[in-house]
Amino acid sequence: MDGSILDDAFAMVADPVRTESLGKQVAEVLGGTGAQVIVVDPDIGSALLGHIAARELGASGAVVSVDLGVLDVSPQVAAGARVALVSRQIPTYPALSAVCHFLEAQGASVVGIVCGEPVASGADLPVTPVVVG
Repeated sequence: MDGSILDDAFAMVADPVRTESLGKQVAEVLGGTGAQVIVVDPDIGSALLGHIAARELGASGAVVSVDLGVLDVSPQVAAGARVALVSRQIPTYPALSAVCHFLEAQGASVVGIVCGEPVASGADLPVTPVVVG
């Protein structure tokens, strides 16, 4: 990352005005997707951005977790739901593509991905990630 507020989740908590602004940026990016659920990784910064975006969009939220190598999203995303992923940093566990495949296997459609850093080209993703920050 490049020294932005996204580099430090604690700085995000300490600066709610900037964090609110970034969360609204995320919502703007996702505004045309029709996202009904915002899924975040368990990082506090991602949760803050996802919460703000969900509030702005009138969407619900969910969190990705991995326990003993088993991927889960809680609460469970309903089949047919339009889902957007929000991550302050690209999660190292699980891989972003694994989360997308998991959600699609549950019957959801991944309609947007917003990250705080670029995703490697050639990633097996259903949509092109947008970088904010």
